[in-house]
Amino acid sequence: MTATATPSAAPFQAPAGRALPDDLAALVNDLRSPDPRVRDEGAYSALATRISQGRADEHLVALGDAGAALLVDPAIQSRSFGALLLALVVDRINSLSSGIPEVGSATEVVRPIDFVRWLAVFLSWYSGEQDLRGHDQTLGWLHAVAHGADTLAAFGGSRLLNTSEQVMLLDVTAQRLHTPTAHHLTQQEDDRLGLAILTILARGSVPADDTCAWIDRLAAPWRDRAGGETSAQLDNTIRFARTLHLQLTLGIRLEPDGPVLPIPEKDELLHHLGAALSDVGWLYGSPP
Repeated sequence: MTATATPSAAPFQAPAGRALPDDLAALVNDLRSPDPRVRDEGAYSALATRISQGRADEHLVALGDAGAALLVDPAIQSRSFGALLLALVVDRINSLSSGIPEVGSATEVVRPIDFVRWLAVFLSWYSGEQDLRGHDQTLGWLHAVAHGADTLAAFGGSRLLNTSEQVMLLDVTAQRLHTPTAHHLTQQEDDRLGLAILTILARGSVPADDTCAWIDRLAAPWRDRAGGETSAQLDNTIRFARTLHLQLTLGIRLEPDGPVLPIPEKDELLHHLGAALSDVGWLYGSPP
């Protein structure tokens, strides 16, 4: 599976026969609204409550399909909030497969093929999205990089993904950062991306050697540059790597007042990432 298509390259086609009830369909449609009060404060908040509480469990596949369909919508707010909808669905599936008691009256069976279909369209969108604005004066929060990071973390927490697919999630993060852009990440998108990466690494199924190889791929643009002006994508990549180093050093929490998430082989990863960052410029020392 590759992640090179742009959002408009391959329209998503959901299987027939999976219709949402009118109330959920209306909320999903409101995620396309240019009015942030309708989209963010209204529809997304309502969907987040219903899905997390299990009150939409009988419609998880249709909701996942709806989120994936929004990822190829012409409007940036639709694509970005489609990613958030997909994150809600995958997080709910993760909680059910982890043995958390069901809240809803019925749970739809989510097949691996459904999950793979959503993952494919998400990777295609996230690697190719061109509109990286964090906040817009009229549209409100767009935050495609941060919302995509939340979806990345949700997929990374799934038991349905094997080690090679988790490495693929790491690589799509590097691809997202390396993609040419004029936009600098300024709204804590690097923090959200770092949180997604550490959520994946905390599972302990990606060997340290594979993670260190990913760090080298991440660092290649600053190690290979010949000088001159720093591009926005290179600046974004370096800032993300610094943020990831800080998060590894201090630790991260998945919720306020929650425990710090343990990261297997943390010291080895810190040393390798620190060595990569020392190549950003002569002013940095090297880790001992």
